Amino acid sequence: MSSDNNLLGASIQVDEETEQLIDDSDVTRLIPGTEVINDEEELPSVDVVLPPKDRYWAVYLIFYFLGITTLVPWNFFTNADKYWMYKFRELSNETMDSHGHLTKTHFQASFFSYLSIASNVPSTFAFLANTFLSKWFSSKSRILVSLTLTFFIFVLSTALVQVDTDSWQGDFFILTMVTVVLMNSLCSLFQCGLLQVISHFPGEYTTATMSGQALGGIFAAVANIVSIFLAADQITSAFLYFLVGSLCLLNSLICVIYIPRCIFYKFYLGEKGGPFRWVENYPPEAMLTPRSNFRVDFKEVFKKVWIQGMSAMMIFVVTLAVFPTLMVLVVSEEVGTPWSEKYYIPVVTFLVFSIGDYFGRILSGALKLPSKKSYWTLVFAFLRIGFVPMIMTCNLHPRHYLPVVFKSDIEFTILSALFGLTNGYLANIVFINAPQLVRKEEQEEASSIITLLLGLGLSIGVTLSYFLIGLI
Repeated sequence: MSSDNNLLGASIQVDEETEQLIDDSDVTRLIPGTEVINDEEELPSVDVVLPPKDRYWAVYLIFYFLGITTLVPWNFFTNADKYWMYKFRELSNETMDSHGHLTKTHFQASFFSYLSIASNVPSTFAFLANTFLSKWFSSKSRILVSLTLTFFIFVLSTALVQVDTDSWQGDFFILTMVTVVLMNSLCSLFQCGLLQVISHFPGEYTTATMSGQALGGIFAAVANIVSIFLAADQITSAFLYFLVGSLCLLNSLICVIYIPRCIFYKFYLGEKGGPFRWVENYPPEAMLTPRSNFRVDFKEVFKKVWIQGMSAMMIFVVTLAVFPTLMVLVVSEEVGTPWSEKYYIPVVTFLVFSIGDYFGRILSGALKLPSKKSYWTLVFAFLRIGFVPMIMTCNLHPRHYLPVVFKSDIEFTILSALFGLTNGYLANIVFINAPQLVRKEEQEEASSIITLLLGLGLSIGVTLSYFLIGLI
């Protein structure tokens, strides 16, 4: 069945499926760009430039929630400090150091260094692999498969909370690192696919996803604090905590399955075979632009976005050099209180940092400064190196060489907040500016370059953290 519609002097052939979509309350016109025929000559394929409304902000909220999910394994594993300290505790006689703090075992003292390496180094290889996988597998497929596998592995980690691992701490440590490598590699593929998808959307959708990542840190920190408060022991607390993470991943999986049904999503992704574009309240004067057969050149795209890419790398070199590996070793100036024993690290190291990170991303989305062609983003990324010696001279234990300069809890809290704020602000600016520096056809390639350099920054940062511990 077909019918004829007249638009700007053109006759447009509409098939049965198109006719049904036009009847949708959100859609005024559906233009199949390959069927445009003028009275005198055949016109090239066209794209309409007016998007439909994001009904109930559904796509925006889903991207926000998926942003939270991209770092669920990382956030939940790093925030569970007390659980890991319990799993790798000294099983015989615990001793105290000269400052009144429990002496840590090798696994306790170095766990977060190994965790950071196992999380971020494989992620770099996953970012690199994504550049090749994207040629054979769509973003939708990579997102769905990686998220599904991450969910099942995370459920396995949740089940292991209830297993007594005291007699096989070494093997449990290895098993934990293996699951961390797998989950974070899969999450990196998920993140790459998601960033490539949102690069097609307006800037506020990038801000939503990046803000969701920061909110994920707050969510994990609050969930950890609440579970510590509610549970009588570390095992029950950790089980409730990881159960929340499992449910978060399950909800994200449902969102990934649902979102392709949204017309707003289809408009920007060119669903329904590519030529279809949905338009709401289509005015007669609306512009139509020809479809391009533009070929993407990787080197040319890199030349356009290298400043943003190097900024992303430097931001995360500095961040991962001290967070969380060094910052979890900071102890409160109080000794033997519930605040110092239970809540200090979850609140100051994780929650305060994540709140700063979150507000930094919101602030950058509002200000959009520095501008997309400015070198100042890269300059500010390098200036953050100043945080490294400041955090190293906080009240870290164990320590052997450096003096304590910032012993006060308030001083470390301020440093944690500022460190998170600058991380969130600059990271979000990079992902807002990069897609604006290239053509629409180059946006996915630009996103891949930024995430690849970001992954390189993560690997360099966690490697530095391993050596920085030995200098304290």
